[in-house]
Amino acid sequence: MELNEMEKRLIFQTEGYGKSGVTYELRMCLPYIPDPVKRKTAAELMRKLDAMPEKDCLALIQDIRKNYRIPAGPKTMGELLAEARQKSGAEKLKGHDIMALERFDPEVKHMIVFDVLSGNAPVGDKGDKMRLFLTDAGYQKFLDSQEWGEVRLKNHATGSIYAADVDDLRTHLDSLWDGMDKLLRGFANISYRYFILCSERQMGRRGDRRPKEVMNPGCPSGKRNPRNRLW
Repeated sequence: MELNEMEKRLIFQTEGYGKSGVTYELRMCLPYIPDPVKRKTAAELMRKLDAMPEKDCLALIQDIRKNYRIPAGPKTMGELLAEARQKSGAEKLKGHDIMALERFDPEVKHMIVFDVLSGNAPVGDKGDKMRLFLTDAGYQKFLDSQEWGEVRLKNHATGSIYAADVDDLRTHLDSLWDGMDKLLRGFANISYRYFILCSERQMGRRGDRRPKEVMNPGCPSGKRNPRNRLW
């Protein structure tokens, strides 16, 4: 199926896996797209993707994310993030996201990336590439499924995934808190100084106010009318 430039650009910014994930993401964003032309294009793109077979749609999405290049010119934040993901070379996988909550479970000891070879596999559909964070018991069930020819392991990381992540997370949170504390103190200091400056200026203006006499146009030159005053 042929897509125009704007449709490719929209798919390039999405993060969902496969047809259902991308169309859901487009449907959620549709009411908030300010440009009527882009909003109409997104609606038409959803119609095209819904009409495609799941396998063909997945291949199209993966091809765009891997090979599409945004034309020169201004770029949105979503496009910049999509370019960063493309340059990192990280493959979008089904299953657990790289920062899924399951990763921080103290019982989790394994991260696996695998191919689903059979429709009888306990997770995924045939042809899917998936990532899962598993406990020891879950990993043993995966090995049993692999022996039955339902899945094939591609990558396996083991160890105290939770502990390492928590220590790293605590370090980042401490650094973030220190930065926020300094930022808030700086704002408070600036606000206090601004308040003092405004108060001094206001008091100075009040102290300098003096009644000023002006010339009365109806009086002879050189004579002032004390009743006609301006502050």
